[in-house]
Amino acid sequence: MDRERVIKETESREIRKKTVLDNADSVRLFNNPGFTIDRLMGDIRYRVNAALTEAGLAESAYGKEVLRGLPSGSNSNIQGGQRSGAGT
Repeated sequence: MDRERVIKETESREIRKKTVLDNADSVRLFNNPGFTIDRLMGDIRYRVNAALTEAGLAESAYGKEVLRGLPSGSNSNIQGGQRSGAGT
């Protein structure tokens, strides 16, 4: 086997190294009034439910009991500052 050929950078990788990136990926196209992944993952109930769903346990008695045991006010992390004034 030709060791040098195996570990050598591919032609497409060499082109990618020379590519100058612009800011197209950071342009905000529209205002997102909904949830972002960061806001969702900030909620413990969402994270636990996602893990239970991935494990196939979300609809089981165990999964429902686990979710019932979590504090119900934890979704205030999702709301961020939007809840202020709603119930205060």
